[in-house]
Amino acid sequence: MASASSSSLTRQWEYDVFLSFNREDESFASELYDALAEEGIKICRDDDIVLDKETALWSKIFTAIENSRFSVIILYEKYAFSDWCLEKLAKIVECQNEIGQTILPVLLDVYPSEVRNQTGKFGEAFELQVEYFEENLEVVKKLRAALIEVSNIPGWIIHHK
Repeated sequence: MASASSSSLTRQWEYDVFLSFNREDESFASELYDALAEEGIKICRDDDIVLDKETALWSKIFTAIENSRFSVIILYEKYAFSDWCLEKLAKIVECQNEIGQTILPVLLDVYPSEVRNQTGKFGEAFELQVEYFEENLEVVKKLRAALIEVSNIPGWIIHHK
C-alpha cells in the first residue's frame, strides 16, 4: 500500500475528482459539481465522457476513474438500485487499492451501517442486484466488499429530507 500512496503523489492525474452518483440524486450531485467547478477543480462524471464509435462507454468511464486523483461517491438510498453505479464503485475501490486513489464518500440520507450491512432502503435495493447477478455470485461478492470498504471510510453524512 505504501508504494501505491507514494506513486499517487507523483502520478499525473487527468481529473481532480470523479463524481459517482445515481441519477435519483442528481440535484445534489449537480450542486456539488457546480461548487467544485467554481473553485477550479477539474471534475469528471458520466455526462462529461465523450463517446466515439471505437471505445465502449464502460472502458471510457473506467479510464476516467483511473485518471482521477479523488473519487467522490454520493451514496443515496437508491444508489444500489443501479448495477452501473455499483460497478463504478467496485472500480473506484480497485483504484484506491491499486493506485492510491482517495475515496471521499458522501452519505445522503443513509447511514454507514446501512451501506455496510445492506439494510433499510439501501439493502432493499442491493437485494435486487443479488437477484440480477444470481448466476454470477463472484460479482455480488465483489460489489458487497466494495460497499463494505467504502462504508468504513470517514465521509460526510447529510440528511436533507
